[in-house]
Amino acid sequence: MRLIFAILCLFIPMGTMAAAELAGQRTGDFLAARALWLTGDEAVALPALNGLAHQNNRAAQVLLGLIDKTPELQGPWLSGLSKSDRVSLMRAEGGISGQNWMRLAAKDQPLAALWVTLWS
Repeated sequence: MRLIFAILCLFIPMGTMAAAELAGQRTGDFLAARALWLTGDEAVALPALNGLAHQNNRAAQVLLGLIDKTPELQGPWLSGLSKSDRVSLMRAEGGISGQNWMRLAAKDQPLAALWVTLWS
């Protein structure tokens, strides 16, 4: 299920506006972190994705944004964290509870902008 969702959300163009790939989606660090997440190793994958997101890896920001907004993508390790630990791990700084990484990625990534529009 996760593999199918990740492929659909990150790698299949959604019309002309989203035809460009996400910045950072082909880097070794992102591919390794995504592979760990897909196998269910959230304890290693999510902190790695968080670090990449802080380095402006847009693919990591989009994936964290989707996981943050989609409870079905959150495994037992993430669900077991305290609210403050989940917020600091899954969201960018800003506001009372941080801000979803997708909003930052949406500034220059058409696919992320489409997700933000869909959520609005």
